[in-house]
Amino acid sequence: MASQNWNQPHAIRIAQFLFGLLIVVGINGLTKVAGEENPTEFPAVERLPSVASLPDPFLKPDGTRVGTRSEWESQRTYLKRVLAYYMYGHMPPAPEQVGIEQTLTRAAFDGDAIEEHYTLTFTRNDRQAKLRIALFRPKERQRYPTIIKNCRVLFDPEDVGEPAKNRTTAERDLKAAREAVKRGYLICKFRREDIAADRPNNRNSGIFPLYPEYDWGTIAAWAWTYQPLINELDELGYADANRIVATGHSRGGQTTIAAGIFDERIDVVVPCTGGYGSCGTLRIRDPQGVRGTLDYIAHLERNVPHWFCDRYLEFTGQQNKLPFDAHTLVALIAPRPLLNTNATEDEYNNTLSIEAGLRAGRLVYQWMDASEHCRLHWRPGKHGQLEADWRALLDFADEQFFDRPGTSSFNAWVYPGLELGLPWDVPQNGD
Repeated sequence: MASQNWNQPHAIRIAQFLFGLLIVVGINGLTKVAGEENPTEFPAVERLPSVASLPDPFLKPDGTRVGTRSEWESQRTYLKRVLAYYMYGHMPPAPEQVGIEQTLTRAAFDGDAIEEHYTLTFTRNDRQAKLRIALFRPKERQRYPTIIKNCRVLFDPEDVGEPAKNRTTAERDLKAAREAVKRGYLICKFRREDIAADRPNNRNSGIFPLYPEYDWGTIAAWAWTYQPLINELDELGYADANRIVATGHSRGGQTTIAAGIFDERIDVVVPCTGGYGSCGTLRIRDPQGVRGTLDYIAHLERNVPHWFCDRYLEFTGQQNKLPFDAHTLVALIAPRPLLNTNATEDEYNNTLSIEAGLRAGRLVYQWMDASEHCRLHWRPGKHGQLEADWRALLDFADEQFFDRPGTSSFNAWVYPGLELGLPWDVPQNGD
C-alpha cells in the first residue's frame, strides 16, 4: 500500500543508495532484452529496497549521482531502460514495412478544411496489422504543426459503436478539430485498439503476432504507434516534424506520456487525466481522496493486467519497491513542453498525487532552466477530455509554436503549500 504520509525522513537516502548498488550488481542474473544486442541486469523485485519517498531521478546505476547536465543524457537512457524492464516492457523499433491506403477525402468545416482517412498496414513475420486513422487539415496542402490523439474512436459520432459514451467523445473531438484547424493545426486520431485490443489475453491479435519476441504491454504498443504514424504523416508532406503534439485521455493519457518518453520527436506532450501511470504518484496521495490507499498495482492485476508488462504486476503489495514513480516519467520529458490537464472532481484520480508528480518532476525542468515548460491545468468537473482541456492544449501549443498567448490559466495549485519531503536535491547547475 502507498504511504499515506507525504513528508518523508531524509534517512531514506540510504535505501536509495542501496538501490543504486543493487542495480549495478544485478542480483537476479542476466535477462535478455528484446531488440537489444547486449543483456541487461536488474534486481528481482523481491530484492529491491522499499523506499517510501519519491526515488531520486539523479541516482545513477553505480550509486553515485548526476552532477551536471552533460551527464543527464546517459542517465535518461538508463531510466528509460528501467521503465522498459519493470513497467512498459520493451518496444520494437519503428516498422520497416508500412503500407498506406487513403480511404476518404472530402471538404469539411464549411469548406475551410479537408478531412482524410487512411489505413496503415504493418507487415512482419508473414503477419499483418492494420491501423485506421482520420485527420483534418487546412485546405492548403503543406506541412502543419500536428496534434495526434490516441483514442478508441475517430471523429465520426455516427460510426463509434458501443458504449454510448464513445459518441460523446467523438463529438467533443470533432469540435476540437474545428478549432485546431482554425488555429492552423493538422489534427489526427488513431484507433489504438486496432493495434492492441483493450482486454486481457490479447497477444494473438493486433500488432503482437508481428513481434512475438517482445515483452511489451498494451500501453507500450499504443505508445509505439505514434512512431510509424509520425513517419507516415511526414511522408505525406503534412506534418511539421519540429512541431508535433501528442495527447490522449485516461488510459490514453498514460499512453501519451509513454510515447513522449520513447520518441523525442514529440515536441509537446499533453496527457489528459491519466492519473497513475501518467503524472500521478503512487507514494504521495491524499489518503482521504480518490483511491487514496488503494494498492493500485493489485487493482491493475485484477482489472487490466495487460496494460503493462508482467513484471510490473510483481509489485503488487509492494509498491514502494518501484525504482521510479510518476515524477520520473515527467522528468524524462524534460526539457520539452509538458502539460497535464485534469479535473478537480475526477472520480478516478487522486488530486494530491497529480500535483506531487508534476511538482517533483518539475524540479528537473527547473534544473534545466525550463520550469515554464512544465504545467498543470485544472478544470472543475469529472473525468474526460472536455472543451476546457482542449482549449488549454491549444493555448499551450500556440504559446510554444507561435508565441501566441491564450486565455487558459496554468499551475493554479490545489495544494499550493505541498511539502514533498524529498531526501534528494537537484544537482548544482553546470556542464
